[in-house]
Parts: sequence; structure tokens; C-alpha cells
Amino acid sequence: MVDLAGHVGFALALSVPVWLKFGRKESLLFLALAAPTALLPDADLFLRAGFPVEHHGITHTVRFAATLALVLGGLTATVVAPLLRRRIDRYLGAQPETGQVFAFSALAVFTGASTHLVADSFSVPDIAPPVKPFLPVSDTPVIIDVICYDAVF
Repeated sequence: MVDLAGHVGFALALSVPVWLKFGRKESLLFLALAAPTALLPDADLFLRAGFPVEHHGITHTVRFAATLALVLGGLTATVVAPLLRRRIDRYLGAQPETGQVFAFSALAVFTGASTHLVADSFSVPDIAPPVKPFLPVSDTPVIIDVICYDAVF
């Protein structure tokens, strides 16, 4: 299990290719959405106090990442962007269409949540249950057991 800074750092590192597609300002917005959403799959640590949820369960799946991307992308496009219309005009120099805001936001959220799954697959099964990112289609765990985060160097 990777710590909070590790998940944010991994999301930032794997989001670097956006710099090739977007300008500086758009890339910073992408990273501002991807970095915090890299922490959301660990919501199961809090949810298991009141719900029958296990760590590295349903919140550590591609399905969860896609659902999160659709919900947060839609929320950003329909609620947040209109509230910030003047600031977006000043920041980007133009107002993007709602569909563009949705696609951009959804991709950033999906990227952030997906990087969490990849990072967790590096640290299991040493200290946590294995990640099964393709549930419910496949219950095969994805293990890239390269690093033991509890190792003493």
C-alpha cells in the first residue's frame, strides 16, 4: 500500500504526457484534477467503518474509476465551470464548451484514479490484499510485485 504522497506523485508522474497535448495552463488544470482524485480509491478505508467494504475491493477497480470520471466530469462541466466562467475566460483566454469541459475533466479524473490502481499493484501482496482492477468481469489479481514499501534500506 502506497502512502498519500506516493499516490499523488505517481498520478503526477503518469500525467506528464498531457504536456505534449495541451498548453501549460490546460496541463496545470489537468494535474489539479488528476492528483487529488488519485486518493479517492482509498475511500474504502473510511467506508469500511460503516459498510461491508474491503480494502482493495470495489473502489480499486477500473469500473469505479470510470464511474468516478463520469460523475465528477459531469459535475465539473455542469456546476463548477459555469460558476467559474469569468475566471476561466481570464485564465484560458476563451470559454470551452460544456462537452469539452466534461471530456477534459473526466479524462483527468480517470487518469488520477487509474494511477492509484497501478501504484497499489506494485506493493502487493507483501502488505495488503492484491488489487483486482477488472472486477466484476475478472477476479484475477494484478500483481507487479517489485517493491516492498516496508523494506529497510
